[in-house]
Amino acid sequence: MSKVRSVVAVILAAVLVFSGFSGVRSVEAAEAKLNKSKAETDTGEKMSLKIKTSLEAVYYYTDVEKYDENTGRYYYPGNVYSYEEKGKGKFSYTFYEGGTYRVSIGAYDADYNWDSASCIVKVRNVGPSKRNIAVLKDSEILITTDNAVFERAEIVKDENDWYWYSSDGEVSIAGNRIRGIQEGRVTVRVYYRPDLPDSPGGGKLTDADIKVYITDPVYTPIEGYKLAGYYEYLNLDGVSDYSDVTVTTDNEEVCIWNGYCLEITGAGKCKLTIIADGRKFTDTIEAYAPSFSDPVLLLKKKKEHTVKVSGLPDGIKVKYTSADKKIATVSKDGKVKAKAAGSTYITVKCGDLVSYTCYVTVSSGGKAFEAAKKAAGFIGGRYSQDRRMEDGYFDCSSLVWRSYKAAGCLLAGESKYAPTAANLAKKLEEEGRTISYKYVDPSELKPGDLIFYSSGSNGRYKNIDHVAMYYAAGNAGSYYMYGFDYYYEPEYNGGIIIHATSPAVHMAGYSGYIPDRIVMICRPVE
Repeated sequence: MSKVRSVVAVILAAVLVFSGFSGVRSVEAAEAKLNKSKAETDTGEKMSLKIKTSLEAVYYYTDVEKYDENTGRYYYPGNVYSYEEKGKGKFSYTFYEGGTYRVSIGAYDADYNWDSASCIVKVRNVGPSKRNIAVLKDSEILITTDNAVFERAEIVKDENDWYWYSSDGEVSIAGNRIRGIQEGRVTVRVYYRPDLPDSPGGGKLTDADIKVYITDPVYTPIEGYKLAGYYEYLNLDGVSDYSDVTVTTDNEEVCIWNGYCLEITGAGKCKLTIIADGRKFTDTIEAYAPSFSDPVLLLKKKKEHTVKVSGLPDGIKVKYTSADKKIATVSKDGKVKAKAAGSTYITVKCGDLVSYTCYVTVSSGGKAFEAAKKAAGFIGGRYSQDRRMEDGYFDCSSLVWRSYKAAGCLLAGESKYAPTAANLAKKLEEEGRTISYKYVDPSELKPGDLIFYSSGSNGRYKNIDHVAMYYAAGNAGSYYMYGFDYYYEPEYNGGIIIHATSPAVHMAGYSGYIPDRIVMICRPVE
């Protein structure tokens, strides 16, 4: 059932995206509050909460989540509570299982502005310890009670139980022992006497229904190559949402169980131990961590460079394909040869295991090309405004100035000290080096072009406070949604920049890095 819930969650999210839902949290509305931020109650007792907000609400909703001590997260708990809407933002709740709950109430106005607030509710359990329990087929489990004395239990027919799983289950009951006979679900009515202050178990005879899930777990080993950075879900069938499932690994450098799925963290072997409602399974994962040497290449015409894939399993064949052989060709061994100025990409397919894209920009050379290559050599240098002219340290303007100086070009005519980004932009504009005053498509840029940004008023020229250097064609993580999956489009060129921001000099996506704050683009030299 957990897989079903995951699919439903994805579908609901997609429906909101594709239906054009535009609700946003109200900026003008005061923060919503509930009449209580913390509350305590017992199972079976009613408690009320009411939201207070300045929104002119036309619709109210509520969510209830339960805290899981094992994972440290809240989750939607199913049939362990009920609620009634009383109107005007007031709701009444009844909890049937103890624990810590996060109860939220939200409000929408006619324009889909919304506000919400939450209350943490501590529920003291009185009666059956759990309202949903799982028992392994041909095994027994005890019915336990909290703050109450068990009297007896019996199987009952739940006329309102539409759950497809319910009619198949079969159990036998002996006192407070339940034995699973046939896989499915059964409703069991538990009779108990609540504790009284002076007389434990002296309360009035009370009853509560619990759902018993009879499980017959089956585990199918994970097959195929596993890659670091990916996730794997267990092939575990015959369990319920309330089954007690534990997963341990003997090598966390290879894989980690996060409570929901297996995270592949590195290369090597890892043994899994899975215990589902007391039944034990083992599995061994062999993982690989392939890597690609050059996702972005900037080459001078007629130059060559070999790209490589490492960390692949034995026997995996690598195939290289150029999208435009007029700009760059690639051999069967990954040797890329620059043919003509322009940009293209190389597809690197490693069997059916993984694929990579190498974006290739070919330049005719010159000082701007050399400056871009020098900037790439500074990647990893520490960011510091105070130490911007020291070896190994940079701020944004000293990076581009020192890169051009290393290529034999003095930006702004300065020979010893880098100007600020704003002063550099002013000087380049005076020299007629401006090619745009706003974002342009990366296809219009060349290696070494300088992009100037403004994040607000600062009193400097055009309020400029940052500069970056365009490096080459590339794609810094651009994905497009199609249906319910994400597909990478290698032909998309978002452009790559190099700039210095805290903590270090690094590459970033040109199209994805605050393009609306670009105020000037300059080409210092042709």
